[in-house]
Amino acid sequence: MIPFDFEYYKPNTITDAIQTFQEIESQGKEVIYYSGGTEFITFS
Repeated sequence: MIPFDFEYYKPNTITDAIQTFQEIESQGKEVIYYSGGTEFITFS
C-alpha cells in the first residue's frame, strides 16, 4: 500500500513532456521527475 497520493505521467515526446509539465504546474501541483527505480513505487 502506498501511503501517499501521486499521479504518474509518461509522455512519449519532448513536446508532450513540456505540455504535461505546464498543465500540471498550472494546477498548482508539484512536478517531480523520476527515472528508473520502479521498485521504489512498488515497495511503497
